[in-house]
Amino acid sequence: MTSIELCEVTGGRRDGPGLAAVNLKLVSGEIVGILGAGADGRAALLDLLSGRITPRPRNGIIMWNGKVLEPGEHRLRAGVAAGAMALPRFLTVEEWFGYLAAQVARSGAERTRLVREGIEFGALPARARSRISTLSRSEYRRAAMAAAVITGRELVLLDDLLRGHAGQVLSHLIRGLRDIAARGGIVVLGAPDPATLEPLVHRVVYLSHGRIAHDLDLGQLLGERVAEVLVTRRMSRLEPLASRFAGAELTSWGLKVPLRGGLTLETVLAHLRKERIPVAGTRTRNVRLADLRIPGDVGQPRSRFR
Repeated sequence: MTSIELCEVTGGRRDGPGLAAVNLKLVSGEIVGILGAGADGRAALLDLLSGRITPRPRNGIIMWNGKVLEPGEHRLRAGVAAGAMALPRFLTVEEWFGYLAAQVARSGAERTRLVREGIEFGALPARARSRISTLSRSEYRRAAMAAAVITGRELVLLDDLLRGHAGQVLSHLIRGLRDIAARGGIVVLGAPDPATLEPLVHRVVYLSHGRIAHDLDLGQLLGERVAEVLVTRRMSRLEPLASRFAGAELTSWGLKVPLRGGLTLETVLAHLRKERIPVAGTRTRNVRLADLRIPGDVGQPRSRFR
């Protein structure tokens, strides 16, 4: 089983915000979402996992299968692609994939297989002999993802590449990433917002100011329920009331409350009646990734009420 672990890692960026004493372990078969803005440490974390950057002495260590990695040691095991990366525009898709496959293949037959798998993963058979400069935005992103799959023997890192694809193509990409995890690979998907990750990831890590604000099992999270209460008057009285419920959030239309630990919608409404806050409507639904907040300061709840 493959595992990669960051232990008390700080820094990780030469040109911007990095991480602050982050501990994180990833294991075979996982599809993990890394959420947060680049300034919150997402880019730094992906750079460290890819081997592009290594922690400085006394700034933590990275371990692969229990062994401390030396600088650049795991680059050959990781395939990396990001939304803003530049591809060789005057090569064809097949030529570029062939070049990448030659870096990792042990034989000509393996090289041919890797090229074929990359074209299939990216749903690019009709564009295999087209120059990269002629690809559409979706095709360009798929080519970048396929390149990471070709070179990533055990770890595939994709940053902000699942947006902008038609439904059928996105379903094809999701199946391909699930196949990689099923074969024992680790798939890490970075994104600035959760919407693109919800159908795919097993686990989600939220970063804020270089620290891990949430590290959640998605199956458990999405089994929860949330109550939404529409309030049209006396909005200012909601803020002290929201503090009575763990994880409650003030919104522009009222109050959102996770139904945990036996809490029910009826209990929430009883508190509103006691405070004489008129209710215009209610509903309960399953929790979505978008319901999670990344606080401005980890551990400090942030109100979205204005």
